Amino acid sequence: MRAEAWEKTAIYLESGYSSDDSLICEECSDATEARNLARHYRAIISKVEKQVREQGGW
Repeated sequence: MRAEAWEKTAIYLESGYSSDDSLICEECSDATEARNLARHYRAIISKVEKQVREQGGW
């Protein structure tokens, strides 16, 4: 999931460490940008899920 990838990137940029050995950092300027992008992706997901519910599900 894209949001999760951005969240993990932010954590790595803040701490310099990742417990996920398969982490591939997303390209961004800093942890703040990564967190903003993660929020953006989560907002998109929420909107799509809401639309699906309103239309009777998958």
